[in-house]
Amino acid sequence: MSDYESESDDDNIEDMPPRSSLQYLAISTIVNNIGSYGERIRKYISPPIRKILFEKAKDRKRKIGVEQIWAALPYLDQHRTTEKFNSGDFSSIFRLKRKNGGEISEARVSMEEFLQYLAEFVPNLRELFIEDPRPCGKRKQVKRVRLEEPLASDLLLRIENLTHLLINNVNINFSGFIRVCTESQKLQHIKANNILVDIEPDATKKCLKMLDSKFDHQEHDARKFPRKLGITLQKSNAAGPYLKAIVTLSDDFLHLRPTLTCLHISAQRDKDLTVDDIKNDRNRLLLMLKRAGGTFKTLILEFIRPKLNITFKHISKHCNDLETLELLNSYVLGDDSITSFSQLKIFKWHNMFHYWDWTIRLDRILSAPHLETMDIIALKMNLGDNKESLFHKIRNRTILDKATFIRIMSIAYYEYGKDPDQEALCELARELRIFSTEPTMPVERTVSILIGNHRAINIRNT
Repeated sequence: MSDYESESDDDNIEDMPPRSSLQYLAISTIVNNIGSYGERIRKYISPPIRKILFEKAKDRKRKIGVEQIWAALPYLDQHRTTEKFNSGDFSSIFRLKRKNGGEISEARVSMEEFLQYLAEFVPNLRELFIEDPRPCGKRKQVKRVRLEEPLASDLLLRIENLTHLLINNVNINFSGFIRVCTESQKLQHIKANNILVDIEPDATKKCLKMLDSKFDHQEHDARKFPRKLGITLQKSNAAGPYLKAIVTLSDDFLHLRPTLTCLHISAQRDKDLTVDDIKNDRNRLLLMLKRAGGTFKTLILEFIRPKLNITFKHISKHCNDLETLELLNSYVLGDDSITSFSQLKIFKWHNMFHYWDWTIRLDRILSAPHLETMDIIALKMNLGDNKESLFHKIRNRTILDKATFIRIMSIAYYEYGKDPDQEALCELARELRIFSTEPTMPVERTVSILIGNHRAINIRNT
C-alpha cells in the first residue's frame, strides 16, 4: 500500500475531521510520532480522539512502523473492548535469533512480553492467534520462536476470557500446552502445530487421556512424533467423540491413543524401499489396523505403495465399522469387492500416480450396500468383466439406492490422449442418469462422470 492509499483510507474513519482543519493536522502529527508520547496520550487526549488515533495508526502502520503502535497501545486503551488479537499484526516487534547465534534485529519484545501486555490491557480477549513472526525468506536461517515455560502458560491462563487459541509455527512445550488446556476455564478451541514433547511416553499418554473429559473433538498430527506433535482440540457437543490421528508407518503414537475414531496413515513417499523395508512397512500397517481398527469410523491411507500388497479384505477384516474410506495416491488390490464394508457410506479414491500402471475395477466399488458418496479420480478404470450385470443392479436398485453424490473422473486422456474404456464409462453415465431422474427417486442426487476433460454426465436430481 502506498502512502497516498494510506492517506485515502484515513478519510473513511468515522468522525475524522476534515483534511483542511488544524485538528486533522494535529492528529496526523501525533500519529507519525505516536510511540514517543507514552502516558501523555491518556493524560491530555480524550477517549474519542484516542479511538481515532488508534484507527489511523493501524492504517499507517507500514509508514510509521508497528514498533511505534506497539509502544502506544497501553495508552490508547482501545483494547479494553477488543475480543480478537493476532500477533501477526505486529510480527516485526519480536526478538528473533539466528540459528548460528546472535539476534537478527533490534526488536526488543519477547513473546512473553507480548502475552504480558494482553493479560494486563486486553481483559475481554476471546480469540488469540500467535503466529510465526519470522520473515518467510529467512526462516531457514532464523530459530523458531519458543514460548518459555512456565511463564508463557502462566500468562495465557491469566487471559481468563480466552475461548479460542491458535499457536501457529511457534514452539510450545507439551507440558505447558496441556496445562493451558486443562486449567483454562473458558477455552473452547485450541490448536498448536509445533508442540515439543518434553515428557516421557507414559506421562504423555496420561496427559492425552486427561483431555478426553474436556474436549470431545481431538486431532493429533503425530508424523514427527516422538519429537513433536500437532494438536487440535475443540468442544463440539457432538453426539459422540471424534478422535483423529495422522501417523506414519514408523511411529508408536497408537500406543498412546488406542481408541481413535479416525486414522490417517501417511507412508513415506520419496524413499527407495529395500525388501526388508517393504516387509516391515506391510507388517506395521497390518498391525495398526489389527490393534486399533475396531474403533475406526474413518480410515485414510496415503502413499501406500503397490509392493505392500494391501487388499480391501485386509482393511475390512480389522475395520468392521468403517463409514468412510479414503485412498490418496495409494495402491490397494481391487480383486475383491468392498461389499464386506457393511457400514461404508463414503468412499474416495484419488490416484494420480502415472507410474503405477493398474486399472481400478468400478464394479468392485459400486457394489457397496450403503454407499452415499463415491468420489474416484484415477488414471485408468473399467467396469469389470460383466458390465450388463452391473447395469442390471443399478436399474433394480440393488446398489447405489442411497447414493447422493457420485463423481468418476478418468484422467487417462491427459496421459494418452484417449481413455481405453471411454465407451463403457459413457454407458455407465447413461444408466446413472436414467436412475437419477426417475420421479420416484427418494433422495436428491448429484452424478458427475468426466472422461479426460470431457464431461459425459453432470446432472442433479431435485
